[in-house]
Amino acid sequence: MIPKYIIRKIIFYFFSFWFVLFLDFLIPHLMPGNPVDAVIGSLSQTTTLTPQQIASLKSSLGYTSGPIPVEFLKFVENVFRGKFGVSIQYYPTPVLNVIDQSIGWTILLFGAALIISFYLGNYLGLRSAFRRGSKEDSVLSAVSLFLYSFPYFWLALLFLFFFAIQFHIFPEAGAYNNIYPLYTPEFFASSITHIILPLLTLVIASYGSWYLGMRNNAIVTINEDYLKYAEIAGLPRSKIMKYSKMNAILPNLTAFALAFGNIIGGGILVEMVFSYPGLGFDIYNAVINEDFPTLETAFLLIIIAVLIANFIMDILYYRLDPRIRDDRT
Repeated sequence: MIPKYIIRKIIFYFFSFWFVLFLDFLIPHLMPGNPVDAVIGSLSQTTTLTPQQIASLKSSLGYTSGPIPVEFLKFVENVFRGKFGVSIQYYPTPVLNVIDQSIGWTILLFGAALIISFYLGNYLGLRSAFRRGSKEDSVLSAVSLFLYSFPYFWLALLFLFFFAIQFHIFPEAGAYNNIYPLYTPEFFASSITHIILPLLTLVIASYGSWYLGMRNNAIVTINEDYLKYAEIAGLPRSKIMKYSKMNAILPNLTAFALAFGNIIGGGILVEMVFSYPGLGFDIYNAVINEDFPTLETAFLLIIIAVLIANFIMDILYYRLDPRIRDDRT
């Protein structure tokens, strides 16, 4: 039998999906401007388009003049059939082809940064909580607070200027060197050198929030009566840290789910600074060029990733926190 808690969450995420799906459809259509006219104008310079061809082109690019409810139903039908149209900025390339070329780089970069920063911040935050007031705790807390408040795009610019432009230690832009054939040892080595600076930027920029969150939560948890009793009873310090971590990490798991969803969207500013060919960079270009099909598809992927990640975290909450397993709440 499925617990009531899980059923409530399924219903909540079901309606959330349809709500954000409607917003994903509506917002681009309310934006000013019509980029289809620019495409039609560029094509008209080389060939004469008939009214029927213009209407067909607008339809293929997602621009029709029907009522909003009807257009939304068409949008939903295309979503479930996997038809997302063609990209306006890369016309006539299909949107899925554009995203397919960039989403892998984004998942690689932001997935690695999220895992590294999450583990490092939570480990050091828990360690500092148990050594509160020590010199190590003071230094780590001061450094983490500084990194937490430091704008990450400035950090990216500093890394780019000193390590790429000034001293030429790492490449300035891109995700790999184009002179190497794909999937060769030279290609992978080039990919590693290109990812170091944006990866380091994201790890340093996001580490502080994980550290401070874990440290503060762990300090509160340590002062709970059950852990004080365990310490008085002579329970090993490793066991006490384990029990403290299980409760203190719960708020960070929620933040992790949200951050996991952002993996799909990527960090637009970081990818812009390093010209990293990820999905965030595609979103920026799509906004500049009013490429609504690409924007709708990218936002839909972000929506789905966030909803799935949060649902998984809710299941983990149910398993980790016995209080949630009380179906009467």
